[in-house]
Amino acid sequence: MDKLIDFHTHHYKPNHTNIISYDVAKFSEVKNDYFTIGIHPWWIQEQKIKQLEELLITQYNKSTFFGLGEMGLDKIRNKQKYQKQQEVFEAQLNLALKYKIKTIILHNVKSHSDTLRILKQTGFNNNIILHDYHGNEETLNQYAKLCHIYPSFKANFICHNSKSSMLTQIPFDSILIETDDDLSVSLEKGYEALAKLFNLSTDQVVQSMYNKFRKLKQN
Repeated sequence: MDKLIDFHTHHYKPNHTNIISYDVAKFSEVKNDYFTIGIHPWWIQEQKIKQLEELLITQYNKSTFFGLGEMGLDKIRNKQKYQKQQEVFEAQLNLALKYKIKTIILHNVKSHSDTLRILKQTGFNNNIILHDYHGNEETLNQYAKLCHIYPSFKANFICHNSKSSMLTQIPFDSILIETDDDLSVSLEKGYEALAKLFNLSTDQVVQSMYNKFRKLKQN
């Protein structure tokens, strides 16, 4: 099996192309993997916006820089700072526009309406990876009116929802695979399950993911 792409992870895995997500306060130089940096809604701090911009100035032109994030809104965790989450999310979208960053990784829990409103306000209309997506097709259509969207599913979710009509209703050419922080199911199993679900060979899924990677990659 060719080298597999993990579109959103917090763990290095040998023999894979890892896109590792860093919160700005925990960023370290990346040598062999692709990376994203952003301010996660669980760890909102005002001073991080300045820190993020300073970091972007030195990192966003690197060949291994993949995009901005993960960022977004979460009404379940850190809800007491939900207003601040919205302000920081908007500020990050403005940085994406300022530095012409074409891909963002979106964290969204119970907050699609606010996320869509802020996207409209800022005018960000490029690529959005909808990390660990659990919404419905109607919500996807609302995002698609604003941006180029790529719903991303954990390998674990794909393997345990192989009969889900929701997955098959989404165009295959937009679906991504990730592991996030969940190592309970291997990335290989996720690719195999997705291939079976869409009646494709695993090699076809690998090639499709590589094509999407090339479209989304910043540099």
